[in-house]
Amino acid sequence: MNSILRVFLFLLLLAFGALLMGTALTPGLALLLTVVSATEGWTLWARAFGISISVMIGYFLYGFTLMTLIVLLSKLIPKPDEGEYPYFSAPAIQWFLNDALLFPASKTFIDFVPLSGINVIYYRLLGAKIGKNVQLNAQLIDCWLVEIEDDAVIGGGAVIVCHVAEGGLLKLKRVRIGKGATVGMGTLVLPGVQIGEGALIGAHSLVLSNKRIPSHTVWVGTPVRPVRRQR
Repeated sequence: MNSILRVFLFLLLLAFGALLMGTALTPGLALLLTVVSATEGWTLWARAFGISISVMIGYFLYGFTLMTLIVLLSKLIPKPDEGEYPYFSAPAIQWFLNDALLFPASKTFIDFVPLSGINVIYYRLLGAKIGKNVQLNAQLIDCWLVEIEDDAVIGGGAVIVCHVAEGGLLKLKRVRIGKGATVGMGTLVLPGVQIGEGALIGAHSLVLSNKRIPSHTVWVGTPVRPVRRQR
């Protein structure tokens, strides 16, 4: 029965993804078709340039439309709180739907907007608690369970995950990153981690579940280990 439900959810996800991404693509495709029609009498190179520019503008229209749709749709899906749930329980299915909703943008667009701060606004609207002056160039999975305080820096390619699947249970636990803390590029932060104020996690590190990183300390490695206190 579980296998049948898993296949059904996968097919439902594909259909939903096609509808969501197709809807988001519509404004950009409309622009492209307009430019293709309007440039019929142009020289080859001029027309190629015009169409190329419209393709890229269309891509960004797609991305911002997709993010807007995801934020709106996320308001309709309940978000499970911290806890341990059987895989096919109602909270686990809610978790699946919420994470599946974020998947298209995380894989096709979100990497293009970190320097603008738009990703911070996006994750806030999806439920993440993100303070002022946060530099975020990371992927937040289960973002409604993420808390990042003022002036923190999350490096490029870092991933913050608030779930694990162990022993037949989906385990959800909040991740908290303190004021002024730094998480280096490429670092993986797992559920239940608490990183203290001003702490620094070195690049390409692994912070295991439920780890407590004291304030103003430096940790590196896979898994992380303490190196020194911050000066």
